[in-house]
Amino acid sequence: MRALLLLFLLLILTVYTSGCTVPGTNIPIPGFGPEVIEETSDVVRIKSLNIYPQKAAPNQQVRLVAYIENTGKESIPQKGLTSTAHIKVELYDYCSGMFNDIEVTCPNEKSGTSKTDTGCTITKLLPKEIKEIDWKMTVSNIPLKTQCELKVYVQYPYKTTSITTVYFINQDEMQRQLEQGTFKSKESLISKGPGPIKAYLTLLDDQPIPIKDGSGSSTLSLNIENRGKGFPHKVADGNDGNSDKVDIKKGNVKLTLPEGFTLATKDKGDECAFKDGKSGSNKKYTLKEDVRLIKDKSSPLICPVKFNDLKVPKESTMRMTVEVEYEYEFRKSVLFTVEPKV
Repeated sequence: MRALLLLFLLLILTVYTSGCTVPGTNIPIPGFGPEVIEETSDVVRIKSLNIYPQKAAPNQQVRLVAYIENTGKESIPQKGLTSTAHIKVELYDYCSGMFNDIEVTCPNEKSGTSKTDTGCTITKLLPKEIKEIDWKMTVSNIPLKTQCELKVYVQYPYKTTSITTVYFINQDEMQRQLEQGTFKSKESLISKGPGPIKAYLTLLDDQPIPIKDGSGSSTLSLNIENRGKGFPHKVADGNDGNSDKVDIKKGNVKLTLPEGFTLATKDKGDECAFKDGKSGSNKKYTLKEDVRLIKDKSSPLICPVKFNDLKVPKESTMRMTVEVEYEYEFRKSVLFTVEPKV
């Protein structure tokens, strides 16, 4: 009984220190951080990769087959991307010298899909669509038994959108609820959209945020993480004379905040990571710097946020949105054996 109690306390401590869910699940624990809804991470994947036969003799022909799947609800590439990249599939490692006469067969070549010496460029992958790519190869004249791990990657552009719900309360209403003993704190609902790179916003203060005469303040944090089984394809940062490669270019991370939200981007000494974007009924911001992920996460990007002329007659629910555009790479491999005839 004591062991079960200790295990339960350890579980609660783990949940408390790690955030909002039971470890290994997406089940929210009330009172332990925001509720998180997370959609599919690996939208485009190599569903299967097989070689026929798995063992072959020198000078024998073999066939490598990859099935590329779009598990999402949108065609890829999506509409509205700044990138002009298509879906690229390559056999990037086939043990140099082990095969001769590599021939690639791409799907629907007449509709715009093209091929390279070792792969294909797919111009469009419809929702739930699966496309087959074949490689025919002849084993070289190898005298001894040996093995090779054939490796294929699929690379694609994608944009992921996430929404964070935040809560506000008029200070007079807050005082009334405190006096009646009905005041309760709230936690954000964070909805992370489909795609392997998730970026989401949080307010670091307790909610609901009290607002007096339309004004108030808090601290906003942007977090970016890799939730897929691959990794972002590094791209040039675009700075003149600088050939550094980055995971996500600064212009590809965009925030949309409700009317009345203002980030303190111009204060002297302020290390706010955002800059002003287009204005309208909602305020838009972009990142000042390119993003690099360390161990699949960025450092939290922090910025003071002020609320001016915010209309909160009693209580109000608002939403913050962040979009992140990137290129992503998913890999798979299969083992092949050369067995010379006796």
